[in-house]
Amino acid sequence: MPIESILDQEQRMKFGEEMQGQREKMRDLNEKSMRLRRELDEALFGETLDEGVVRKKTAELSELEAERSLIRARAFAKVRPTLTEEQLERLKSMRADMGRMNRPGEGGFRQPQPRPFRPQEGRENEDVLPPPRPPAAPPK
Repeated sequence: MPIESILDQEQRMKFGEEMQGQREKMRDLNEKSMRLRRELDEALFGETLDEGVVRKKTAELSELEAERSLIRARAFAKVRPTLTEEQLERLKSMRADMGRMNRPGEGGFRQPQPRPFRPQEGRENEDVLPPPRPPAAPPK
């Protein structure tokens, strides 16, 4: 859920104007970020590992992300005085939810998709279905 979904129309306009003023800089940062990610991928998956290059590219990406965060924070700071307590709580909740999505085991990162059951090679015609799952316990 983007921040704009929580703001009223006037707040959205103010936030949009602030972000529009930084459009070129954001575009430049995004292009640099994509280039650095490609370079990092090359360093990560190359024939030989160069830890120095991996550290350097990761640090450069971190710097770019910090700059993008500051641009968004400055735009938000212009709108912040007009927010209601309810809007602030919704924004904090949204940030907490986003944080959980970035941690493994809490619904974050890509969760492995269950693979379809396949019988062992040579046993395709046998009745080798997995046992049925027991029904879920009723809520108490």
